[in-house]
Amino acid sequence: MAESRFFFLFIIFLSFSSFIFSVNAEENNTISAINSTIQINDSMINLTDPEDNSSLPENSTLPIVFCNTSLYVDSDRDFYIAGDKIKIYNRISDKSIPFIIDYWVEDLAGNIVKDHVFTSNANSKQFTPDIDESDKVFVIKNRLSYVGCITPFLNMTSEKVIFFLNNDSSSQDPNSSILIEKVYGKDLSFGDILRVSILAYRGDTRKYSVKAWVQGKYKVSEETTIHLNSKFTEYDTVVPIQLKSNCDNRYSSGTYTLVIKGLNLSVSQPIHIEGKSKLCKTITVEKFIEKEPPIERKPKFVFAINSSYILPDDMSFNLYVENNDGISHNISFESYLFRNNRKFSYVTDGLFSIGPASSKSVPISLRSNASSGEYKIMAKFRVDDQSTVRSFSKEVFLLPIKAESSASLLPPKQDCPVALNSSIEPNLFTADVVYESRSLKSESLAPAFLVLALVILSIFLIFLKS
Repeated sequence: MAESRFFFLFIIFLSFSSFIFSVNAEENNTISAINSTIQINDSMINLTDPEDNSSLPENSTLPIVFCNTSLYVDSDRDFYIAGDKIKIYNRISDKSIPFIIDYWVEDLAGNIVKDHVFTSNANSKQFTPDIDESDKVFVIKNRLSYVGCITPFLNMTSEKVIFFLNNDSSSQDPNSSILIEKVYGKDLSFGDILRVSILAYRGDTRKYSVKAWVQGKYKVSEETTIHLNSKFTEYDTVVPIQLKSNCDNRYSSGTYTLVIKGLNLSVSQPIHIEGKSKLCKTITVEKFIEKEPPIERKPKFVFAINSSYILPDDMSFNLYVENNDGISHNISFESYLFRNNRKFSYVTDGLFSIGPASSKSVPISLRSNASSGEYKIMAKFRVDDQSTVRSFSKEVFLLPIKAESSASLLPPKQDCPVALNSSIEPNLFTADVVYESRSLKSESLAPAFLVLALVILSIFLIFLKS
């Protein structure tokens, strides 16, 4: 029984070992098949591109890499003239991975006109076909022969169709021509863009540039240049011409000449342009004029008193009068000493005349028995018997009567200049009553107040002793 169990386990072990061996063998065969697929033998590929001397080493292998590298073919133009060179571009999406491109050229019937060429770079290639017909159509083809990765685009072919025209001058018109088809836009103004449709044909000439502008006495537009690159070719195009601005009103409205010149030809057409430019803007500039300072107008009359200190026994001072008018005037005046709307002197009045644009110093004396202190001198004037009375006042200090040094307190008198040919007609008279000032009343009542204070003090002391 034990031997049968051992035999059964041995059979299971042999079966499992044979299964593992078969799986490994199949995996090795698959890897060998893949390696044989990406293994390259240069003897199978003929690198005949004279511009590309690169090649892969014989029997070289690369690691397995999956990629999406693609390829298509392109050319510099779609249409060519016989004798032109074709530039062929092999556009590959990834140049970092090694590759080999196979490219060739066929005609429309499938005949090869340029043999297969293998290249490992993406530089432009050139090919000049022989043209023996009036027209020819060619097809440029390429394919990705090898790339160092696994891509679905391997050996896929791309193509580009191009056209050739036979440059047989005997069958082409050698004479060039230029025709102005249409001038676009109405009510043209300076500053606008003029658009002109022209039909130009370049024949058998080396000249290829065509210029357009608008002419008056001078050029009134910028010059636009176009190039006609191919011989025996007709060009239908629109040429823009920028008209100059006319902000300085240099050009007037009127008829000007549109000129198209080139290919040994010159054509023209009259056009109308308005002189007003739409590009110009009106800017108002205010000119700053500095105003002269206003002339200070002097008052017609100026009155002033030159004294600030006066003595009771000599209450005299000078009244300064300035006439800024252009004519002579007669001025009557009255003056007195006052304080707190009360007069403390007799009123002094008088009359004098003053010439045009002149000044005068008029001496005035007052009579008063007022005590020392601060007062004001009032002066009132009437000009030429007018109803308007002008007045002004000045503060003065009346010095004490018995002060020995009173004269030393007075500043030196500065009399104003007296105008020539002036006359003074003083007339002193008693006009008002002089009232007693508060200071005099206080001095007279002082002894009575002192006696009353002593009596009250005595009564208070007696009351304290009792």
